[in-house]
Amino acid sequence: MSPREFAADPWQYQLVIHRGFDTDGTPERWDAELLKRIPHANDALKTFAIANREYCAHCGLWYTTGDTAYVEPVATVPEHRKRGLAKAVVYEACSRAHALGAKRAIVLSDQAFYSRIGFTHSSEVYDWEYANSD
Repeated sequence: MSPREFAADPWQYQLVIHRGFDTDGTPERWDAELLKRIPHANDALKTFAIANREYCAHCGLWYTTGDTAYVEPVATVPEHRKRGLAKAVVYEACSRAHALGAKRAIVLSDQAFYSRIGFTHSSEVYDWEYANSD
């Protein structure tokens, strides 16, 4: 099945992100129509590792045109970690973006995972916060 033929299950998609970020409990369901209205979302760039109909890992990737694709989010549910699933979904997502014209993929994270799978440090990001004196 090609990525364009695959239709992600909205509930499984939500669960892999919820559980992959170690959030407890069961989330309130997202409005499936809301997901369809996200600007620049390309379902063919969302990759999943699936076992027994459960989404185990996910890589979201944002790309429209130009040289750069943006990797975000990447999540693996706890019981499926340390199996190479996150690396596999990131590589697959980047491969799909490359086929569309992206020359590089960036991620805004300093997690060691990304250097272990071949990403290299390219810049620093500074977070500025304004504190109102009122």
